Amino acid sequence: MVLYMAKFLRGLVGEKKSIRCVLAEYQTTDSSQRKAREALRRQLNTLLLGVYGLREGRAHLNYLRHEMDLCMNADPWKQELPPERRNKIDEAIRYLFTAYDHGDYPTLWKEYEQRCRANELQRLTYYDLGIPRMIFKPKPGNNGKQKKKHKKLNNVDPNSTKGKKKERRRKGRKGKGDYSDDAGNM
Repeated sequence: MVLYMAKFLRGLVGEKKSIRCVLAEYQTTDSSQRKAREALRRQLNTLLLGVYGLREGRAHLNYLRHEMDLCMNADPWKQELPPERRNKIDEAIRYLFTAYDHGDYPTLWKEYEQRCRANELQRLTYYDLGIPRMIFKPKPGNNGKQKKKHKKLNNVDPNSTKGKKKERRRKGRKGKGDYSDDAGNM
């Protein structure tokens, strides 16, 4: 469940387009272009409700952060969440990150502008959430420890060409083009 929530929360990374451009593009897009309108609506929802927390957006985001903390502090890879918690998480994700039509986007835009002028907006992105950068499922039986994949250089087989190249690099020799004899003559 942690990976599922983190996948959506990564969508909070700021868009390169401004909200004004996305809204203008959404309003000018023809209703027959359903996929384009859904993509723009998804961007608007993520920006206005997720990043800037308009309406109930911040409450839904805080709920997702709280649930993610609970799952990460518990043993997140072994437990199943009850259906009630799972449904609430899905509702919060649907509210913030999907193409759900919240209706009046011009009203949301006005609310955004008013709060912008009053300096009441707080921009919150994925990096501000404090979520670990790499969330991965540990392999069973390792107790969270990873095996060492690299061999030590001292244990290199001297007969293999790969071992000889590594040995030359380790000793600082030039390698293939080095034709000097022991006396240093070329």
